[in-house]
Amino acid sequence: MPHNETQFIGEEKSWVNLWREPRGMRAVVLGFIILSLIGVVGIVVYATGGTVFVWAHLMYLPIILAAAGFGIYGGVTAALIGALVLGPYMPMDVAHGLSQPLHNWLFRLLFFLLVGMLSGLISKVLNKQIGRIKRREEHIRYILNNTKDVIFQIDLEGNYIYGNAATEQLTGYPLSELLQMNMMQLVAPEYYALVSERLKRRIANEADEKSIEMEIQHKDGHRIWTELTNRNVHDTEGQLVAIQGVARDITERKRSAESVTLFRTLLDHANDAIEVVDPKTWRYLDVNEKAGQIHGYTREEYLALTIADIDPQFAAGGPKTWDAHREAFQRFGSLVFESEHRRKDGSIFPVEVNASYIRLQRDYVLAVVRDITERKRTEQAVRHERDFSAAVLNSLPGVFYLYDKNGKFLRWNKNFEQVTGYTADEMKTLHPLDFFDGAEKELVATRINEVLQKGASYVEADFLSKDGRKTPYYFTGVLAQIDGQDCVVGVGIDVTARKQAEMERADMEVQFRQSQKMEAVGQLASGVAHDFNNILGIIQMQSDLLKAEGNLNPAQLGFASEIGEASQRAAALTRQLLLFSRKGKMEPRELDLNQSINDMTKMLRRTLGADIQLQFKFAMQPLFVNADAGMMDQVLMNLSVNARDAMPKGGKIIVETSAVEFDESIRGQSANARPGSFVCLSVSDTGTGIPPEILPKIFEPFFTTKDVGKGTGLGLATVFGIVQQHQGWIHVYSEVGQGTAFRIYIPRLARISDQKFVAPMTEQAPGGKETILVVEDEPKLRASVINILSRLGYNVLEASDGAGAIEAWKKHKTQILLAKKVWNQHRDEIHLLLTDIVMPGGMTGKDLGEQLLKENTGLKVLYVSGYSAEVAGKDFPLQEGVNFLTKPFQAQKLAQTIRKILDS
Repeated sequence: MPHNETQFIGEEKSWVNLWREPRGMRAVVLGFIILSLIGVVGIVVYATGGTVFVWAHLMYLPIILAAAGFGIYGGVTAALIGALVLGPYMPMDVAHGLSQPLHNWLFRLLFFLLVGMLSGLISKVLNKQIGRIKRREEHIRYILNNTKDVIFQIDLEGNYIYGNAATEQLTGYPLSELLQMNMMQLVAPEYYALVSERLKRRIANEADEKSIEMEIQHKDGHRIWTELTNRNVHDTEGQLVAIQGVARDITERKRSAESVTLFRTLLDHANDAIEVVDPKTWRYLDVNEKAGQIHGYTREEYLALTIADIDPQFAAGGPKTWDAHREAFQRFGSLVFESEHRRKDGSIFPVEVNASYIRLQRDYVLAVVRDITERKRTEQAVRHERDFSAAVLNSLPGVFYLYDKNGKFLRWNKNFEQVTGYTADEMKTLHPLDFFDGAEKELVATRINEVLQKGASYVEADFLSKDGRKTPYYFTGVLAQIDGQDCVVGVGIDVTARKQAEMERADMEVQFRQSQKMEAVGQLASGVAHDFNNILGIIQMQSDLLKAEGNLNPAQLGFASEIGEASQRAAALTRQLLLFSRKGKMEPRELDLNQSINDMTKMLRRTLGADIQLQFKFAMQPLFVNADAGMMDQVLMNLSVNARDAMPKGGKIIVETSAVEFDESIRGQSANARPGSFVCLSVSDTGTGIPPEILPKIFEPFFTTKDVGKGTGLGLATVFGIVQQHQGWIHVYSEVGQGTAFRIYIPRLARISDQKFVAPMTEQAPGGKETILVVEDEPKLRASVINILSRLGYNVLEASDGAGAIEAWKKHKTQILLAKKVWNQHRDEIHLLLTDIVMPGGMTGKDLGEQLLKENTGLKVLYVSGYSAEVAGKDFPLQEGVNFLTKPFQAQKLAQTIRKILDS
């Protein structure tokens, strides 16, 4: 049999097979056979010698068997026993010429011993060789049954004739069942043709030695991938008797290969570039097809590159950057960042890199690289659209807002933050109703529900800022679908100017109606005065005629004189009516108001009485006006007498003159005021003051609060008419229990300089960044002052009275305490208090200043009043332009005074 063929596994050894063992073994076996033949021949030769002789020769067989079973010692022992038992009875061997029995016995003994020893030696050699063969068989059987590969044999018809233990494990069939089966019973149906063809070629000795892969069916029905190799088995004559096969379970390998193939396919079909990089050299170890596509390289070209060839930023950093990247990967495990990559053609494009550090037998960096060119373009477009929409929203004159149905703000413009004072982070925590209080909060909540239910609504309410300020706003809202949820989007417009205009219009309407009433009364008074003068003329002339008669007794002459005096007083009253109605004859001339008043001092002192302290304060320069001197004297006299009557127990009257310049800001302080250069005549008293409900009526003819017979009600009406004739106006400031101040403004003549008056611009006035608290009960005046100060750059807080100022102070102080961790300690402190001296609510400006100075000794205070400094500051020192301003004041003077106080 050829040496490369295989015998049956498990075929048992035979004596014939021993012939195939080494040459020494063959000689021993041959000797044993010859010896056995000699014994047989001896038995036959000496058969005629008698029964004992034949029996003696038969003793060779037990001796040989004992030697075979127990070795040399067994053979010698059997020989001695046989010689002792049979020796004396055996005849002498004729060949040796011995006739004595002893000699026969000795001969038999020696012959038995020789046979026993020789048989034992042969048996020992045979047993040793047989044991070696058995051990070899057991070793081969152990190897076959413990190998993971299936080893089997089939006959030429495909029936199993042998299988190792792995065969049972692979197929699920016990070996006893398997040896009753044909190989084709285990082959999957789709492999029948392949296996049949392979078996035919193997039998025909045409099949090659290459293995095949196929699926077999397990006993439980599932399939197993196997790799099969087989070869022919021949017998000793070289005849093909069987086919031996080796099968290996490659299911996991197949699955792994499929997984690798699937993984590779998935990688190559991924939309992102996937790269495997060596973190030591930063050379690419593997890439998918997408990596080559987006960079313009073939896979082979790509694997010859490093990251520095692809990433310009990485290359620019040098080895230090590479080491830093390596340390970062090792520390964090993964990194996500944006960078730029270079294509093969040199073009640069943005990428997002998601890289992970992987530790296996060696370290790797797995990077997923995404081309974000389109995303960057989209982001740029979104950013451009966002910037555009933000610019549009931030350019709106009002506030813009967008919030969801739960009241969470989603978007707002910058003006919203500026108006309310809240930061963007704070806005995220606020609800729309947080910007309103009181009854308006309920109103706004109702309107919000209207938007959510009906789709649109509007409301006008005060917008509450962080520092407590309230600003009137007009809000609109419409329902919109944003990202699938109901939202309210709208705008709010500051209607302060409109409100102020409405108030001014209402005031103007009141003043217009008052003017019409005064005009009507004036027309009536003019007509009555004209007719009354005619009557008085007749009475006066008739009185004179009576007195001219010489026949009147003294009593009659006295009656005539009383008639004449009464007619003269009536004529004077008529002249006052004519002055009120502006029908009196006016003889204007260039007049220095200071000189005109100075000429009246003696008359005033005599008229007012000793219990009235009269004080004059004249302007340093001459004050020229185009006025009727008599009318000016009448104005001063009427105001002084009116002031005296308001001080029944005596008091002080202060008469002041000054030159004033007004800019456009004066229009917000008085409906009749106008810009320009004016002369101011001020008459102030420390009397009882005028109640607010009476103040609008004081200029009406015949209106008086005096007892019957103590006043005509034409004093102030006459002043009003004279001032109107001189194109001027009157400001009245009065508080019950404090006194009253009348300020009369008449256009000033440009005597000293012929230059045209130009109202100074507020923007040119000195400004600052300090915080000023404005306390003024007159809304229009407060709004004007806030407007001026805001334009000058100041941070302005406001209150309408002392209590409101204290509240504003406390709120602002709380905000300062909360902000100290972020802002400097003095960044937002209130630096100056600008307050009216006389205010409603029981707290004066003086009281307010004293209380706030206790909390902040560094606070500066500027007092304002319609009274003069002497009247307003009778309880504490006031100085015009230092800590006091007289209403009305021009914006330039206000700015200069505030700056002077803050810088002092």
